[in-house]
Amino acid sequence: MKEPGFGDFDLDAHIARWRVREERTSSLSPRELDELGDHLRARVTLALELDPALEPAHALRDASREIGAGPRLSAEFAKAGTPRWKALFVAGWALFAASF
Repeated sequence: MKEPGFGDFDLDAHIARWRVREERTSSLSPRELDELGDHLRARVTLALELDPALEPAHALRDASREIGAGPRLSAEFAKAGTPRWKALFVAGWALFAASF
């Protein structure tokens, strides 16, 4: 679907190609890729609202560069998930120890 103000630029098609590239180069889940795709779309739309003279392709390129790519994204998502598991593990052991 073409967004208003995008002219011939099909943002959905470009984001779909970005997603396919990220699926090949990262270990992100489909849910995480959905979230990042939505974030990418929002950043492009905001950039074009703030600067109507900006080309949509340039806004997409800037937004995808700011988000990051492949292995870097996977590493960031892994870091974000690690502390939750550690906290659950420690809490489980604390409850186990307290039960004695």
